[in-house]
Amino acid sequence: MIKNFWKEKEGHVSHLLGMAAVTVRHQTLLSLSPRLYFAQGEWELGGNLFYDYFPSKYYGRDASHPLSSPEEYTENDLKLSLFVGKNLFSALFLRGGGGQDLRRILNLAPGGLLQSETQSFSSRLQVLFAHWGLEWDQRDYPQAPRQGAWYRFTQNFYQAKGSEEAPEIRRFQKVDLDLRQYLLLAPRWVFAAQVVASEVQGDLVPFQYLNTLGGGSRLRGYYAGQYRDRALGLLQMEVRFEKNEKWTPAVFLGGGRMASSLRELSFAQNIFSGGFGVHYNLDPENRTKARIDLGFTGKDTGFYFVLGEAF
Repeated sequence: MIKNFWKEKEGHVSHLLGMAAVTVRHQTLLSLSPRLYFAQGEWELGGNLFYDYFPSKYYGRDASHPLSSPEEYTENDLKLSLFVGKNLFSALFLRGGGGQDLRRILNLAPGGLLQSETQSFSSRLQVLFAHWGLEWDQRDYPQAPRQGAWYRFTQNFYQAKGSEEAPEIRRFQKVDLDLRQYLLLAPRWVFAAQVVASEVQGDLVPFQYLNTLGGGSRLRGYYAGQYRDRALGLLQMEVRFEKNEKWTPAVFLGGGRMASSLRELSFAQNIFSGGFGVHYNLDPENRTKARIDLGFTGKDTGFYFVLGEAF
């Protein structure tokens, strides 16, 4: 569900996005995300209220040795976040925000690796977080760009507190460099590329906050969180053919590496995936899309139904 309010300029439409989903695996997701623009798009204010009850799989921490038989568990999270953004000049934006994340891990397999994780970090976490970032944003339309660039540097700060069994407060941070380029190859052909470098820094980091590969945005075809480690390097590309106002078939290809630090990425193994999908334009005027993607890894296949572009 999306409710549009007012338009400050092309590509900057104040709106409220709501999502509710229940899957055949009894996974429940609820999300409410407002985004408001003011002063011809010079200021923006947004946030997200997110809840999930999500039976999932744990493949371990070390990306070079993911578990061949993942452990089953259930995530139960409630997250509230707010952010504000300001256009400094030209295409340069300053954005920052924060929030709180309440996390529980349920239905653990006894004697497994994830049970050891909860003994160190607790099965219940309260995490306060804040972030700031500089962005160079020349996209023609932020929701679904056809041309332009979006370059971001972001620094995230976290402070976590466990339950009475593991009450130690842990502080850690994450730095991200995310570079995206969009080219209009022909009137109806769009090429999109993304390069990401990211590292989580700190002595004690709960596994939920490590970098990951897999899922509907990063190397489609792998399970979300199938590869999990501190450092990430990623390159992925997609070609989109706008067949008509409503339908856009696409093909994509990507590769990444994960390691304990950015310096170790040069020695890490390559991880590849590719696939194809189709995007449906729910609101052509504001380019609000739903997409269905099918990703392949050579061993596994992933199916994704998601609102919005992968990148």
